[in-house]
Formats: sequence, C-alpha cells, structure tokens
Amino acid sequence: MKGKSPRKVIVVLSMVLLLAMGVLLAGCGGSDDSKFVGTWKLTGIVDDGEEMDMSALEAYGYEFSMVLDEDHTFSIDVLGSVSEGTWEAKSSSVVTLTMDGSPQDAKLSGNTLTMEEDDTVMTFTKS
Repeated sequence: MKGKSPRKVIVVLSMVLLLAMGVLLAGCGGSDDSKFVGTWKLTGIVDDGEEMDMSALEAYGYEFSMVLDEDHTFSIDVLGSVSEGTWEAKSSSVVTLTMDGSPQDAKLSGNTLTMEEDDTVMTFTKS
C-alpha cells in the first residue's frame, strides 16, 4: 500500500468490510419459515360451495389439526388418524406440503392457512 495515506486505507477497508457484511447478512437472513411453524387447527371447510359447520363437528369431539415443525416435517391429525410429510416455504405467503409424494400448496394470510383442491377449500388457523 505504498503511497496511500493511512486514512484512505482505513476508509477502503471499512467499505470492503461493510460490503462483505451486507452480502453475508443478505445470504442468511429473511427466512419466512417461522411464520409457518406451529400448530394449525382446521377452522373451515367449503366443499362444492357448501360450508361445513365446524362447531357441530367439534361438538361431537371431532378435531382436525396440523403441526408444522422447524425441521420441515409436518403431521396432520384427522379424527385421530395421523399422517406425516414434509413442508417447504416457497415464499413468505406460500408453503408446499408434501405427503406420499403429492405436493399441496397452502397460502398464508395473517394467521390463516388456506388449501384448495378441486372444489374443496380448507382453512387452518394458527393456535
């Protein structure tokens, strides 16, 4: 660094350090996975345009829940029968759940996950 003033060298090194930190932070931050992790309760089903009465099902002791774990596995409990699979956040508002090789996207809005397949829409609320 012959001919350069110590102040100029410090400024250049500081800029390089700041740039490197910015690249590192951009590369490892911003994961939206935590939005999806947790227990989700099925709170609504619309099948072929008809809304099911979830409170009536709950009155008979029927509960439906889904747990998305930090390790990107999930389990879904339907009437006591538990199935498992994996999940992946596609964006801050879309998660793909895969069970038995079949992927299913769910859309996040606030604390609600919505899945649609054919004429059926299922709504899960984070509990």
